[in-house]
Amino acid sequence: MANAASANLGEAPVRPAPNLTLVSPPIQSLGPGERAHELFREARSVSLEQLSALAAQINAVCELLETVVDAGELYVPGVSEFSARLHEDLFWRSKTLAMLSLRQEASLVRPRERR
Repeated sequence: MANAASANLGEAPVRPAPNLTLVSPPIQSLGPGERAHELFREARSVSLEQLSALAAQINAVCELLETVVDAGELYVPGVSEFSARLHEDLFWRSKTLAMLSLRQEASLVRPRERR
């Protein structure tokens, strides 16, 4: 160990590269209530991503159900019919989810005014 320490005496110390990230500056002008409302609006905007992911999963299940319905003779009696009913139900529920997602998105564009 003494040899390793003496070998490094003539060399400049090696510094690790700095880890730099961009962070939005804190909003100093907002009070606690205003900050809470801002965080709430931000959380609601993230909720649109979750609704989009849910819609994508429902569509994936609908596609899988279609393949089961198309290959109905491969399955025991009742599977094809069950899949067809579930597909139809999910189809209409996905339309409802799409409308609710539009309402969610609209609520972000036009937040309700408090009186």
